[in-house]
Amino acid sequence: MRRSTPLQHKVCGVALRRLRRSVIACLSLAFILALGDAIHAEPIVEQKIIGNEVRPSDRFGRAVGLSGGTVIVGAPARGTFGVTGNGAAYLFDVATGAQRFKLTADDGEVGDDFGNSVAISGNRAIVGAVGDDEGPFNDSGSAYLFDASTGQRLFKFTAGDKSRNNDYFGTSVAIDGNMAIVGAPTEEDSVSAAYLFDVTTGDRLFRLTSRLMHPDDQFGRSVAISGNRAIVGADRGGSSEFGGDPRGGTAYVFDVDPQSPNFGQELFKLSADDAAPEDRFGWSVAISGNRAIVGTRFAEAGELDSSGLAYVFDVTTGEQLFRLTPGDDSKEDARFGASVSISGNLAIIGAHGNKSCQGGIVCEPGTAYLFDVITGRELARITASDAADGDIFGFVGIDNGTAIVGAPGNDDFGSGSGSAYILTDLPNPSRSRAPYFLLPSPSSPC
Repeated sequence: MRRSTPLQHKVCGVALRRLRRSVIACLSLAFILALGDAIHAEPIVEQKIIGNEVRPSDRFGRAVGLSGGTVIVGAPARGTFGVTGNGAAYLFDVATGAQRFKLTADDGEVGDDFGNSVAISGNRAIVGAVGDDEGPFNDSGSAYLFDASTGQRLFKFTAGDKSRNNDYFGTSVAIDGNMAIVGAPTEEDSVSAAYLFDVTTGDRLFRLTSRLMHPDDQFGRSVAISGNRAIVGADRGGSSEFGGDPRGGTAYVFDVDPQSPNFGQELFKLSADDAAPEDRFGWSVAISGNRAIVGTRFAEAGELDSSGLAYVFDVTTGEQLFRLTPGDDSKEDARFGASVSISGNLAIIGAHGNKSCQGGIVCEPGTAYLFDVITGRELARITASDAADGDIFGFVGIDNGTAIVGAPGNDDFGSGSGSAYILTDLPNPSRSRAPYFLLPSPSSPC
């Protein structure tokens, strides 16, 4: 397995700025135009980041987020304060790749999985700790809010009086402006939920549920928020459509405008027009403005098991606009749609593949795909410059023309230590005409 040394990692990270011109020249040799009529293409620039003192099995890159000039990366198996495996999250500067802060829970314990979910908006960051035990409840879960400009912890969020065993509060988190949303897809025989919080006061604002839900729907598996709309994935929902099989999946759009008389109310129930049992539609969700994306990482494209699909919806009408698939042909167990993110007209979708490489499963490094959500066109296909089988590259975030992709299976500092990649100079949907941008492989003469 070909790997970069720590010195090579440094070149891929902060020092990349000094090599920008030569890197761009190298990348310019590497991209392939998908269509003969493509008239202009700009190379995507990669900057690899790894948290200070990351160790084997930390899973750095398992969750990522991006806002403005700051990236957040979760490492849910990271040990802190002499405790192994309670987790950590890291904040980085987008421009330099330099680590700003390491975030931890001051009350963390083994198995908390702090960093299993992360999100950031402006100067506020939120980190989920799905295995946290609140009071007498095992794995009830929690989430922590931080000031991203100082690294200071501000609030700890829980389900409060609704806490129970195995709530898994913090499985998913999202934040936009002054509001955060946290998913709690309980495995108990009761209705799961998502919770809205005011990030300026720490107050719980609303508990989101749906009258169409069933036990074990896993409502809250994924959450996203943008402006006055939030979306919640229930990847085991949809039992009424499939004769009692609860695993087709659904997603729900809510009004989260505090000034609206319909605050907290369900607006639409989303499902795929070609839905099938076991798709797990709603495993991942993202929203920006009036567009939302829902991923189904176990869906079959043709006869390919777990190849994955993603769907674009108009959240003002609930209408399905596009079904997205990778232009390089779907692959068995690719898990396209396992992670999705959207900013404006540009979306990124991860296909991280499978880490185990056992039992006949095809094991690949993982890929991320860029799409124009206005037209449904694929704009770019991205793999890491030092890609290796089992990296599970494909945990994604995007904001204003910059993306972050996590690869928690990367082995630079031991098996499963993990890494992440900041991607800049992304294609502009208004100019690009469907080129593929490929980062150079380790065997590239560049």
